[in-house]
Amino acid sequence: MITVAFTRPADKLDDSIRLAESLGMRAMGAPSLEILEGYDTEYKSAEKTLTTGDVDYVVFGSGTAIDKCVHRFGLEKFKKLFTGKVLVAIGPYTAKILKSIGGLNHDIMPVLDYSSYGIVKALNGKLDGKNIMLVRSDSGSAVLKKGLLEEGANVIEFASYRLKKVGITTDLEKIFEGLKEGSVDVIGFTSPMSAESFLSLMEGKYGKEESMKILSERKVAAIGRPTSMRLTMLGRAPDIVPEKTTFEDMLISIRNSE
Repeated sequence: MITVAFTRPADKLDDSIRLAESLGMRAMGAPSLEILEGYDTEYKSAEKTLTTGDVDYVVFGSGTAIDKCVHRFGLEKFKKLFTGKVLVAIGPYTAKILKSIGGLNHDIMPVLDYSSYGIVKALNGKLDGKNIMLVRSDSGSAVLKKGLLEEGANVIEFASYRLKKVGITTDLEKIFEGLKEGSVDVIGFTSPMSAESFLSLMEGKYGKEESMKILSERKVAAIGRPTSMRLTMLGRAPDIVPEKTTFEDMLISIRNSE
């Protein structure tokens, strides 16, 4: 039986472990990023821009982005502010949250590649001269903004929440030890920022050379292209990248790699 380890936001850990176990794997998880409230200035600026009608497209970069907006604006104001715009969901989970929590349906979603690259591809040829708002964390990939600007869009950024690296925890120490001792077969990463944080902390514990040696003896999985590229830049290209960019698809790819 494969033992998989991963870091996830704390509020997603329990469900993530249960999902991995339901797929027939042993699972170890540790918190990677702490989700913080977005600044008032961000919300006030976004509300003003949305109210004036100067937004054609809205990209929701995560389910958390939607959840935080609904919490801050209230459901009725959220629906009023975003109705009438072309709504883009980065993936199926985000689309589900938009409908179940926000009460709205998405208009566009990438096919298979649920990432910044997938959004740029899905909007290809549609954006020249259009105003597009990105609703996501304060640590969103620069790939999305760059790609949309190249398509001729005017990009408005709205950080509806912030991300903070958690640092070393007891659970993370256990993952490090499992990788070193060989009791962990695969380490999976679900965002560029979590990958960067993990490797930085691991190198702080073992040094860069030893960390790369440990990871060379285990399989590494990335949820999608941005995370894969970041891992490659950090010195450990992934062995496993699913065709569909979801956490479940990453786990299935890990299971099938045995």
